[in-house]
Amino acid sequence: MSDLSDDLRNLTPDPDDQPLKIEVDEATRTDNPQVTFQTLAEEFAEHYRKILTRLPADRRAAHEQGWEEIHRSTLVYWEQTKCNGHDPATLYGWETVAAMVDISQHMLNIAAEAAEQDE
Repeated sequence: MSDLSDDLRNLTPDPDDQPLKIEVDEATRTDNPQVTFQTLAEEFAEHYRKILTRLPADRRAAHEQGWEEIHRSTLVYWEQTKCNGHDPATLYGWETVAAMVDISQHMLNIAAEAAEQDE
């Protein structure tokens, strides 16, 4: 796999490519970090799908594996906290962990869909 500097160095302009226009629902943006985090992730998901279409099969598979690991480790962290007798859903500052459990599952699903196209 190439490294990031190679990827950046090898960029070439594509005058036909237009940035995605994402519909932003201002009503869903709130002061709640979990809701805001999830809303931003939903908006990014459209960009992520486009990113994945531009990658070769091995890189799409790597994305799937990466999101699988992020989801698994975040979920284990959440569940370990519950196992330790705490309710992470009510702990101050844990909104982002709850959001990351959901977001990592969502991104894993997107990456898995993209990887399935290669099978």
